[in-house]
Amino acid sequence: MNFKYIAVLLILILVIACSLDYENPLDPNNSGIDVPPKVRGLNVVLTWQDSVYITWHPITNSQIDGYYLYRSLDENGYYRPLTEANLSPVDTLYKDSEVNIVQKEYWYKISAFKAVADTVLEGYRSEPETWN
Repeated sequence: MNFKYIAVLLILILVIACSLDYENPLDPNNSGIDVPPKVRGLNVVLTWQDSVYITWHPITNSQIDGYYLYRSLDENGYYRPLTEANLSPVDTLYKDSEVNIVQKEYWYKISAFKAVADTVLEGYRSEPETWN
């Protein structure tokens, strides 16, 4: 007899717990937090043989905390982050001087990010770009 009451009580607690509304601060559909938009206007310019200048259009009217810049040796390959390139929201230029232009072609992508709670919410990465 007691088992029936305990089972009913557990089912009732489970139903009530499932019906509670939880907020996820990283859920862009329900949190009120906007995902950073895709960065546009990525442009890569080769200068001499030891550096590459990367420029982009800044994201305006948006609350972002900076940009991440990525580099790859192949357009569709793995893009590793340039760890020193955690750029501020006002930056629109980065000089990549750790390249070997004579032997390799480099591809770049960029994304915007914002700090949310104790984590970082990264927006979509741009289309890959290299020098012409």
